Amino acid sequence: MQGKVAGVQIINDGSPGASPQVRISGVGSINGGLNPLYVVDGVWMTDVGFLNASDIESISILKDASAGAIYGNRSANGVVVITTIKGKSGSPTINYTGSAGWQTITNELKMANAYQYATMANEVSMLNGGTPLYGRNTMYDPEVSNKEGTDWFHQLFRQAYITNHQLSFRGGSENVTYSYSLSYVDQEGIVETQNYKRITAKMQNEFKAASFLKIGYNLFGTFNKSNDISGDIFRQAYAAPPILPVRYQDGFYGDPIDYSLNSIANPHTFQ
Repeated sequence: MQGKVAGVQIINDGSPGASPQVRISGVGSINGGLNPLYVVDGVWMTDVGFLNASDIESISILKDASAGAIYGNRSANGVVVITTIKGKSGSPTINYTGSAGWQTITNELKMANAYQYATMANEVSMLNGGTPLYGRNTMYDPEVSNKEGTDWFHQLFRQAYITNHQLSFRGGSENVTYSYSLSYVDQEGIVETQNYKRITAKMQNEFKAASFLKIGYNLFGTFNKSNDISGDIFRQAYAAPPILPVRYQDGFYGDPIDYSLNSIANPHTFQ
């Protein structure tokens, strides 16, 4: 929708399974929230993250107060009207669509290795009137410590793969039409252990009970499972010193307190 409808802004933080934030012509309500009202096949909803793109037939944006007046004060932030695909009379049709790809971090920061970090830490200590830190902890000795140390960026982050599969079965006769669809989404996060899986099913039938009467229903079902991480892991990943090991030889996580780093945590403990 963004770029095709004036005044519509869509923001997505990239987290697996996160619904995008839609803003229509700015913010129209403070107490009523910021999101627009979604109307899916006539049903009012606050979120449409469960919908499959292949099930959507059309999307309309109502921005003006007069256009959204029938929805009352719920239309203060705009209205997104979504119509899903329905069955049509004719021969049965089976459609499958699938995609696969990956997400990765762009503008990757260049981090200091253990040798560079130990050298700078000692220089700062002496400039502030102190003594070299390796007098208290040999890991701060650039000539003793592992020159590369721990690359926290590549320890925690990865290329995240995403797959999407949709299968639909539609058709009908003059008196009965049907539309059934099933989809599966598997999305990894850029942080190890972060992932999202979703299965969505849609059933729609319409019956012609008489020449003047049609009866139908739309039924959506969804199941999702996610494993998220603390947002603080990104700050800790960039702040954790490369001289800190992921784990000690005894298997316990490296403890920043052992290096007089009381305000830093081992980023792996946030997973």
